[in-house]
Amino acid sequence: MNSRERFRETMRFGVPDRVPYFEEGIRDDVLRAWRRQGLKHESEFEAMFRHDRREEIHPDLGPLPRQKRWPSSREDIDRLRRRLHPHARRPRACGCAA
Repeated sequence: MNSRERFRETMRFGVPDRVPYFEEGIRDDVLRAWRRQGLKHESEFEAMFRHDRREEIHPDLGPLPRQKRWPSSREDIDRLRRRLHPHARRPRACGCAA
C-alpha cells in the first residue's frame, strides 16, 4: 500500500496496512544526540522511521478580485466599501438599472 492509498483508506475509516506517519521534523539537538549514540547516516534514520509522503498545500486566501491599487485615502476606502457592500444594489448584466 503506498502513501496515498494508506491516507485515503484511513480517511474512509477503512483498515490500512499501518497508520500513516507524517514526519514533521526532528530537532537538530535530538539528531546530534542520536549521532553521538551511533546513528551513522541520514539513510539509516529513514530506514528506522519510515514515514509517508505528504504534500503541503498553501491555499490563496487573498481577496478576489485582486486590488489593482490599495486605498490610500478615506474617500478611496469609502468607495471600496460601497463597492463591496453585500446588500448594495448592483446593475444588471445587461447594463440597465436594477
